[in-house]
Amino acid sequence: MVERKTPTPAIEALRRSTSLVWFGGDYNPEQWPEAVLLEDIDLMQQAAVNTATLGVFSWAALEPKPGEYDFGWLDAALDRLHSAGVKVILATPTASPPPWFSRLHPEALPVTPDGVRLIHGSRDTYNPAAPAYRGAARRITRVLAERYGDHPALAMWHLHNEYGTVSYGTVTDVAFREWLQDAYGDLDRVNATWNTAFWSQVYSSWEDIHAPQRTQYIPNPSHLLDFKRFSSDMLLRCLRDQLEIVREVTPGDTDDHELHASDVASLRRMGLRARAGCRLDRPLPGRRPLGRRAGGIRGGSGPVLRGRSAVAPDGTGDIVGL
Repeated sequence: MVERKTPTPAIEALRRSTSLVWFGGDYNPEQWPEAVLLEDIDLMQQAAVNTATLGVFSWAALEPKPGEYDFGWLDAALDRLHSAGVKVILATPTASPPPWFSRLHPEALPVTPDGVRLIHGSRDTYNPAAPAYRGAARRITRVLAERYGDHPALAMWHLHNEYGTVSYGTVTDVAFREWLQDAYGDLDRVNATWNTAFWSQVYSSWEDIHAPQRTQYIPNPSHLLDFKRFSSDMLLRCLRDQLEIVREVTPGDTDDHELHASDVASLRRMGLRARAGCRLDRPLPGRRPLGRRAGGIRGGSGPVLRGRSAVAPDGTGDIVGL
């Protein structure tokens, strides 16, 4: 165990302020041996940490094989943190599918604008338009919600992590065509809106339309714009998938839990907040709101987004108030 030292005045002041500020960060117990985890708890208590975000990139640890789950490490982590008085922000691990998923569903791997299919070996190796990915993400979300929805350590849900992945290729082409058919109804409207008479781009079959991958010269700007709208909707659908499951499984708790999405600029740009039924300025029932200066964050030069947030010294940060 770590030797305890006399707290400095700054630490004592921080401890007194914890009724106003939730202080903590990402925590990955699946990556460390037991001895380190015990030390972690002691250090958290010394530093007045009162929240920890778990499971953000733990899909392979939670589901090492398709449909086979290992919750022992997460059960122990939540119990340990609860005993220490640390609240848990539990994440759905859908930003990093496990290697077995990529092997079984290569069509769900992301494809670049140059047509290169990216292989597993990093984070965000998924295509948000792939049915296999959305199905697997829904399943792991439901399993987590059913197992931990009533755990006393749970303070809020952290859904996915930094939605923003855009993919191209065959699977995306199919979904993009379906989106266009729903948006326009017929090809005549697509051709008129995109002004496809220019440079002989007139479409006579839906099958001729693809996601705007790299082309010989300047691409059609209307085509690009609609693809951005489509990509926004794909990410929104992925978010709604998880949001609906959490609210279904824990109907009495969901409004008490704040849901997390990270890319502030993208959220504002894509308009996800209102369209996903998000509330950014509603305090948790029965809990005091954060201090006045921590009530919002500024993304770039745009307007302040009100809500609970973790704000870095440079003024950037993550919304946690969906």
